[in-house]
Amino acid sequence: MESAIRAATGADLERMGALLTVAFAADPFVRWILPDPHIFTQSNYDYARLNAEPGFAQGASHIIGDGWGMAIWQPPGIAPDPMALEANMRTHFAPDRIAGFQALMAACEPYHLHESHWHLSLIAVDPAHRGRGLGARLLEHGLAACDRDGLPVYLESTNARNLTVYQRHGFELLAEVRIDGSPCRYPMRRPAR
Repeated sequence: MESAIRAATGADLERMGALLTVAFAADPFVRWILPDPHIFTQSNYDYARLNAEPGFAQGASHIIGDGWGMAIWQPPGIAPDPMALEANMRTHFAPDRIAGFQALMAACEPYHLHESHWHLSLIAVDPAHRGRGLGARLLEHGLAACDRDGLPVYLESTNARNLTVYQRHGFELLAEVRIDGSPCRYPMRRPAR
């Protein structure tokens, strides 16, 4: 099967939202903030758009194969609109989880990189295509751009099962961050190469 990697475009946004839905359906953190399955499904399309659109002009988001997986990267100086993210949170998150989510994000802030860097916003592979190395290929493809720029990379994993994958690709676990019974977030950094 062909599993070429290409830059994602606006035409891929529906597929990207669908990938988030299937890939994160059992993610402990995501389902903590989005426990209602209907709202979880709806929110993924907005979330994919908010995160991917800012980097489309730089080719920073990628699709593998026939939409079997994707990665959304944020190049240095490019980030989603914080006001739009806030509105998305208020629209979709479980109301009783918003304060905990905000506290958790604040607790992760000390680990954020403040020098020029790439940010891996998210990576998702359709569960029907997992185990074929597609996620690793997407990760390697994006990291090649980071390495060409000679810049470090930051991410926050929401699932402990993914930590070893990131560590195999040079990421260091910075902390396990949890607030008042929330699932952990795992800030990770990959030094410049």
